[in-house]
Amino acid sequence: MLDSNLALFLLFVASCFVILAHILSSQNNKTCQNFPPSPPGLPIIGNMHHLGRGHHHRKLQALARQHGDIFLLRLGSVPALVVSSASMAEEVLKNQDHVFCGRPQQRTARGLLYDCRDVGFSPYGERWRQLRRIAVVHLLSAKRVDALRVLRDEEVASLVARIRASAVALEDGSGRGKLRAVNMSELAVSLTYTVISRAAFGNKLGGMDPGTVRAMMEEVTGLLETVGVSDMFPRLRWVDWAMGLDARIKRTAGKLDGMLEGALQEHEKKPENGEEDADLLDDLLALVTEGGEKLNLDRIDIKGLILDLFIGGTDTTSKTIEWAMAYLIKNPREMAKVQEEVRQVAGPQGVLEEHLGRMSRLQAALKEAMRLHPPVPLLIPRETIKDTKLHGYHIPAKTRVIINAWAIGRDRKSWQNPEEFLPERFVHNAIEDYNGKDLRFIPFSAGRRGCPGIAFATRLAELALANLMYHFDWELPEGQDVESFEVVESSGLSPALKLDPTLVLSLLFVLSCFAVIRSLWSGRKDSSRVLPPSHPTLPIIGNLHQLGRGILHRKLQVLAQRHGSLFLLRLGTVPTLVVTSASMAEEVLKNQDHIFCGRPQQHTARGLMYDCRDVGFSPYGERWRQLRRIAVVHLLSVKRVDSFRVLREEEAASLVGRIRTASSPENTGTKQRAVNLSHLIVSLTYTVVSRAAFGNKLGGMDTQVFRETAKEVFDLLETIAVSDMFPRLWWVDWLMGLDARTKRTAKKLDGVLERALQEHERSSASNNGKSGDLLDDLLSVVKEGGEGLKLDRVDVKGLIFDLFIAGVDTTSKAIEWAMAELIKNPREMAKLQDEVRQVAGPQGVMEEHLGRMSRLPAALKEAMRLHPPVPLLIPRETIQDTKLHGYDIPAKTRVIINAWAIGRDSQSWEHADQFLPERFMHHAIDYNGKDFRFIPFSAGRRGCPGIVFATRLAELALANLLYHFDWELPEGQDVESFEVVESSGLSPALKFPLILVAKPLQE
Repeated sequence: MLDSNLALFLLFVASCFVILAHILSSQNNKTCQNFPPSPPGLPIIGNMHHLGRGHHHRKLQALARQHGDIFLLRLGSVPALVVSSASMAEEVLKNQDHVFCGRPQQRTARGLLYDCRDVGFSPYGERWRQLRRIAVVHLLSAKRVDALRVLRDEEVASLVARIRASAVALEDGSGRGKLRAVNMSELAVSLTYTVISRAAFGNKLGGMDPGTVRAMMEEVTGLLETVGVSDMFPRLRWVDWAMGLDARIKRTAGKLDGMLEGALQEHEKKPENGEEDADLLDDLLALVTEGGEKLNLDRIDIKGLILDLFIGGTDTTSKTIEWAMAYLIKNPREMAKVQEEVRQVAGPQGVLEEHLGRMSRLQAALKEAMRLHPPVPLLIPRETIKDTKLHGYHIPAKTRVIINAWAIGRDRKSWQNPEEFLPERFVHNAIEDYNGKDLRFIPFSAGRRGCPGIAFATRLAELALANLMYHFDWELPEGQDVESFEVVESSGLSPALKLDPTLVLSLLFVLSCFAVIRSLWSGRKDSSRVLPPSHPTLPIIGNLHQLGRGILHRKLQVLAQRHGSLFLLRLGTVPTLVVTSASMAEEVLKNQDHIFCGRPQQHTARGLMYDCRDVGFSPYGERWRQLRRIAVVHLLSVKRVDSFRVLREEEAASLVGRIRTASSPENTGTKQRAVNLSHLIVSLTYTVVSRAAFGNKLGGMDTQVFRETAKEVFDLLETIAVSDMFPRLWWVDWLMGLDARTKRTAKKLDGVLERALQEHERSSASNNGKSGDLLDDLLSVVKEGGEGLKLDRVDVKGLIFDLFIAGVDTTSKAIEWAMAELIKNPREMAKLQDEVRQVAGPQGVMEEHLGRMSRLPAALKEAMRLHPPVPLLIPRETIQDTKLHGYDIPAKTRVIINAWAIGRDSQSWEHADQFLPERFMHHAIDYNGKDFRFIPFSAGRRGCPGIVFATRLAELALANLLYHFDWELPEGQDVESFEVVESSGLSPALKFPLILVAKPLQE
């Protein structure tokens, strides 16, 4: 999925050009201009190495101590001015605000915010002024914020109620019980999302679930915190495309626009309810109708403005509440003073907004928390719109400007004891507001680019904090004390340099040079060996350019037609043997199976599958043998598969019922509706495999959430990392976010599996020896000693998830492809339906009927011959040097077996590209890999142990589909034009969902 193709080669060439351009630019730009002081830079990357990983505002503060309150960095090819004192901030944000008011066009902001057609990221100019005026006057004015008072009161009351419910006492045997700890951070985020969502959209989200909206907005915020390579090196914008950032932005932007468009349409449809019921999106739509402040506003402007509110409001408010609570916990005396004030001022019902004006200490505590931890420590960068002078230094146009609000808030020249939490400084100080007039305190920035939503954010933060102080006494959980409690910030900037491109281009260049030398040297060293034939290679990337984008098994088949059924590729630095015939497959999977039984340690598999502690991806050895024995004997034996017969029959019947419901005519006399059979088949396999593996015990997690997590895992396991092709370039996977994505998904997956494990452990005592699900079986094996192997929880998780990955994918694709081929071949479908309906009883097909059906399994096998679920079987690896067909095959050679090409080899199959189930009726070919012309489940010791599990469900489902319904294409399509087209990827399904009309059999 990474589709590396020419990526690294292009990076190498481009890096050479960048170096050349840098040298020429340095020579041409040597002038006598007086620039601010700057730490020494490196070629190409400039000062990026000074930032490194971690807290960038802290690192910039340290640099300011060396170089002064203003200093210049070169981040890649971009000059960046860093401001670290109130006096310099005043010069930038007040005296020369008209010069420092530009905004650099961040790559992710352009992609997500409609080419920056919003207030926050828009270029400075007349359009920005008009948009900001609309935000200030119509959306975030004091009057409009006041109008949302009831909403805030309701949601804060709801927050208090949720805390009460979450903190109910747990019985400890004494009858009194202890209060449960609550996740205050999560509750603060939930509060701000709910308030802002209701203020912006009311309850009109186009039918979208609020949780989905929140997840999407978190995804958007994460991307806006990501700095693309092109933000530092504008000429290298193609790197963002090559490494997948552009695709990720486009995917997220599409989902985001769909949500906003749905909300817009719902608001446009709704009847007029009067101003009191209007939300902010209603206000914007009214402006469009009225002419929009004499600006030609359109739907894009509305979406950009409403998104700004979400992005700015949620992050600012929740972090303010969280930091204030953390500091009050750390300083119990200050908390006691705030609580005393709040409880004296508020009435018996709690704190209402009219009380807040009389709470000076509460407001001071909030400001002090924001002084120490401004929501955005490095304010959103500005940019000079023309050349200027600052403190005697020349500042060119297009200079990026970073204002370190965090360092300014802790500057000893401005604050006494700046590292201490002392709210009194705001009680006795003339800093009365957040508006940036005192440049020592600028959590919301200042000047014309200052945040227009200060009142909206602070009003909610004050109300929430006051009610938290009024209704509850707070303390740390048992085992923690105030002295050991640390108020520690996470890494990053919010927005943070998540990409963290430290030394990136310099390292790419140097490592690319080493790769060239290594490639040449490796070629010399292998010259004495007789290697299989190979297509000519390019430096560094080897044969990656031969694969390109698209359908890899087809491209490898074409290469086999040129070079033979056994040939060698060099994918990056990895030698890769490609096997494309039954005779060569037999040699690899049977005769030398003991040598070709290794498994390359795929980067994403290591990250997701507990460092490959499972059966599918585990290195060959004693541990793998024991794990496989457990899978074969305890989980997937014929006897155990038979025990799930009732489950399969129930879910097959449920599938039939769902098809009847989905296909029934909307009105009497109308035609049957088409159904998305692909979706229904995937749902069937997910449900069967999930129930077999976990029963109904998923730790309280919704099955849809688990399915989405599993989908993320599938996508990652199909992703080829740079380090899979270039092991020494492992840091590129970290740099481009693959490691973070893998780690994030692995954490979610482990959470699901851990909760399921805990629920099974709790319920194991009540099973009374009855046969449970497969996870119960595994826990029993662990308890009994695990076939002589000391299994632990990680092994259990790896084994159970192997079943899930393989079972869902294999079975659903087998059924889907079989149905597609039968639709394309109606005569074969008719023959098969005759057989099924003759054998089955009036209630439909049961498992005892399957053994009397010869044409059904033949059709399924024929579909899997043409479309094996994994066309290129999971790669193997040689564990020692060997000879194959007279060629030398070194140890650690990756081995790709093209099962798709073997299944279509004209030397093995007559009319190889045609769907002819009869060929399996006249030959005793099974799925077990003994006939190497047909290996959809691989063969040998690394063959799939779950063949019976997968094929039993596939046969039962397919038989019932053909028994209960007559199938045809939707109106307007015919068999001749219907194409059975596969998608791209390592495990392709149909390119387009299988949409069919199901006509129920008149029983």
